[in-house]
Amino acid sequence: MMGGDDDADKKKKAGAGAGAGAGDDDDTTLVELTSGKYSLTGGRGGKFCADEGGRVICNRDAVQGWEQFTIEKVGDKYSLKGGRGNKYCADESGKVICNRDAAPAGGWEEFTIEPQGDDKYALIGGQGGKYCSDLDDKMICNSEAAGTNEIFTITPIPA
Repeated sequence: MMGGDDDADKKKKAGAGAGAGAGDDDDTTLVELTSGKYSLTGGRGGKFCADEGGRVICNRDAVQGWEQFTIEKVGDKYSLKGGRGNKYCADESGKVICNRDAAPAGGWEEFTIEPQGDDKYALIGGQGGKYCSDLDDKMICNSEAAGTNEIFTITPIPA
């Protein structure tokens, strides 16, 4: 069992360019993303994700406006705002959509971001606590486990 000093050593910060948890045996210990702008790259095809208004989809080759997400830390959860309309994203039945004006505590607009090592993360939706998947036509949070399609690269965008 770890003591207090070991716990402090395991705490990592992402968002400054360093790999989250790289080289650790337990990559999921106390990893935090700082609030800021990020790009998300889906695990299915390695394409950037975009807020298209009616859905989030990972099919872009470059980061422009719609491919920038604002991630805000809210307690031990995170909210995401899409780049198209600067609206909060929600885990709705059947898709992730960025069309909300607010992100109430405990709502579908809160996500758990689970570190997987090397700037890779799994997103867990706020509606049913399922892993979000990069599918060919949308992002959806309906998976029981984090496989290839459920692992996203989250990269800070310089100010």
